[in-house]
Amino acid sequence: MAQADIAIEVSACWALGRLGQLGPSRPSDLATSLGVDASSITHRVQALERAGYVERLADPADGRACVVGLSAAGAAALA
Repeated sequence: MAQADIAIEVSACWALGRLGQLGPSRPSDLATSLGVDASSITHRVQALERAGYVERLADPADGRACVVGLSAAGAAALA
């Protein structure tokens, strides 16, 4: 990530990579897949969102909830 000039924490890189594997996911599902608790994933997702690598979308199964998915910049960063 440093070689690609992407300045995010290592734990945020893991979250970004997992989103690339899973596709848009609820933050709680992302936390479970990474083996961390939901409160810690919130910080990582917020950092990725501020950096422009992820975006929040309405959950297609439940419009009251949100999912987090890769933005175009996030997909490019993974590539």
